[in-house]
Amino acid sequence: MPEIQREGARLFYEVYGRGEPVVLLHGRGGNTLIWWQQVDALAARYRCIVIDHRGWGRSTGPMLDPWVDMFAEDLAAILDAEGVGGVALVAQSMGGYTANTFCARHPGRVRAAVMSGTTGGHAPASMLAVQREAGERSEAMRVAWSAGQGPHPAAGARMYEEQPALARLYEMINALNHNPPAPAFRSARPDLVPLAVPAAATLFITGEEDPLCPTALVEASAAEVPGSRVLRIPRAGHSTYFERADVYNRAALAFLSEVYS
Repeated sequence: MPEIQREGARLFYEVYGRGEPVVLLHGRGGNTLIWWQQVDALAARYRCIVIDHRGWGRSTGPMLDPWVDMFAEDLAAILDAEGVGGVALVAQSMGGYTANTFCARHPGRVRAAVMSGTTGGHAPASMLAVQREAGERSEAMRVAWSAGQGPHPAAGARMYEEQPALARLYEMINALNHNPPAPAFRSARPDLVPLAVPAAATLFITGEEDPLCPTALVEASAAEVPGSRVLRIPRAGHSTYFERADVYNRAALAFLSEVYS
C-alpha cells in the first residue's frame, strides 16, 4: 500500500483500476475503508485513488491550523507522487472542505467535482442561520452518540432502523480513526468560504433527511455555481454514498462518464 512523507505526516492511500484519475475524499467519520461500496464500481472504469486524511485511518501527523490547507496540499503531494495532473474529486462532508480548498489553490488540476453531504464550508447569506443550526445540531448529536444515547450523526436514525448491520459497520470503521479533539477541530473549521468548485462540472448530492448539511443549504449553494447540478436522494441522511450506494454510484458514474467523455 503506497504512502508518502510530508511535513511530519505519513500519508496513506490506495490506488485501484486504470483510466482517468478519480480521488475519493472521506468525511470526518470515515477513512479509506468507508468507500468500500464505491471502489470496485469506480475502478472498473477509472484510476481510483482513495486517501486517508492526516490524522485519520492509517495516516498520521499533526493537523495544524488551518487544517484544510494542509489537507489540500497533502492531496496535491499524493497526486504529484502518482504523476497525476488533472483529476476528478469525489468528496463527502469534511472531504468537501479539502476538495473546495484544492480547487481554489489548484484550479487547473480539477476536471470535475462530486460534492456529497457538503458545500465545502460555504453558505449563501440567506443560509447562514441554517448552517449555524446544522453545526449546533451536529455537535449535539455527536455528544449524544458518544454517550450511547442516539445514532451516529453521519449515519442517522433511518440507517439504524432499516439497515442496522450497515450502521454498525459505519461505527466500526469510524472507531479506527484517531481524530483530533472535537473543540480543536471545530475551532479550526473554515466556514463561510467561497465556492471554488468548477462551473458546469460539479454535481452536488444531498440526502433529503440530512441533518448536518441540509438540502436547502446545498441547493442554495449550488445555485451560485453556474451549470452545476443537484441530486436529491430520498430516504437518506448525511452519508448517501454509504446508505444508498446503488443510487449514489449510478449518479456518480453517469456524471463522471459525461465529464470525461
